[in-house]
Amino acid sequence: MKILFVCTGNTCRSPMAEGLLRHKAEELGIKNMEITSAGIATLGGDEVSPNAVKALKKYGVDISAHRSRALSKYLIDESDLVVCMTASHIKALENYVPKEKLKLLGDGISDPYGGDERVYEECAKEISFAVYKLLEEIGEIKCSQ
Repeated sequence: MKILFVCTGNTCRSPMAEGLLRHKAEELGIKNMEITSAGIATLGGDEVSPNAVKALKKYGVDISAHRSRALSKYLIDESDLVVCMTASHIKALENYVPKEKLKLLGDGISDPYGGDERVYEECAKEISFAVYKLLEEIGEIKCSQ
């Protein structure tokens, strides 16, 4: 399965989600998954937020080499699932992405851009929980309850 995370600038939320899902998939031995991310309002090439890097280090995940990528028709077409950070991202994409491929991560992930380390740590915690739930929803893991 090919999963594409989408946010605005691809420097905070979507690279965090990409890194955390990749890490969880590796931990769980899930091998049939390709994970990437992109932004709807970036030209690409921007460095990931330093606070996003710091927040994910606490999970043993290094996203420091990530550079932003602009969302493209190719990325959408190549993905089985396009996972957005907010309902407004879904709204922006609903005319370009088949409805069955669009999904909101959790209940939506608020933008930590410009926040301090604590804001990014809270965002990472929210994303970590949401990507675990995503794995349950797509049938890669069974709920432990």
